[in-house]
Amino acid sequence: MRLAVTFLVTAVFWCVALVASDAQDADRQVSGLVVSRSEIMLSSQVAATIQDMPFRRGQAFAKGDTLVEFDCAVMLAERDAQLERRISADQRYETAQRLGRSGAVAKGDLLLAQSDAKIAAAELRAIEAQLRGCTIAAPFSGRVVDTFASRFENVRQAQELISIVDRENLEIELIVPSNWLRWLQPGSQFRYTIFENEEVYTAKVFAIGATVDPVSRTIAIFAKFTATPTDVLPGMTGVASFGEG
Repeated sequence: MRLAVTFLVTAVFWCVALVASDAQDADRQVSGLVVSRSEIMLSSQVAATIQDMPFRRGQAFAKGDTLVEFDCAVMLAERDAQLERRISADQRYETAQRLGRSGAVAKGDLLLAQSDAKIAAAELRAIEAQLRGCTIAAPFSGRVVDTFASRFENVRQAQELISIVDRENLEIELIVPSNWLRWLQPGSQFRYTIFENEEVYTAKVFAIGATVDPVSRTIAIFAKFTATPTDVLPGMTGVASFGEG
């Protein structure tokens, strides 16, 4: 009798589970979150005064736009002076080479002139590398999340200046029941309705998570919009509808 009751309870449990699973499959709707592939903090590569910082919080910019420009007049003057020193060192080395071919200069003096020319060239390259940090250009098209400095402010090297987010390479993160793996795969398309603007977009799964959560029996999937939306921002939420199986 006890065995029969146990069997009946087990059978009821699995029937309920299968019904719930089928109902969930019939809906095939899950919540999702729009995220950006790139959200970065840009820091100063030089210790200098900010000459211009044209973009404010929330403003859009294009790839290559100048986000921060520094007053590097002192470094430019140092570069010009070092350029003259390098030219002078090169001339002394060329003269030593000519004299060396006729035996009119000692080998040690020739090697010293060569070393001076190499050092002058290396110091010039170091200054030119610093000068490249006088302008921070946008690595991608995006929006300004926040700024942490302002025009005319004197900043130190490695100081955080501006946080930006990529507005073009948007992705959708979803958590779906693990039993969807019976039919869900990279390339699966779905409709994604965003709550904030009530617009419907088409998206496509491009990757499936590596592990299943054994407690919730869910797995993460990742998707991209089939066409880059212009009115969608990272952090927007919505519902993914996969339609009929």
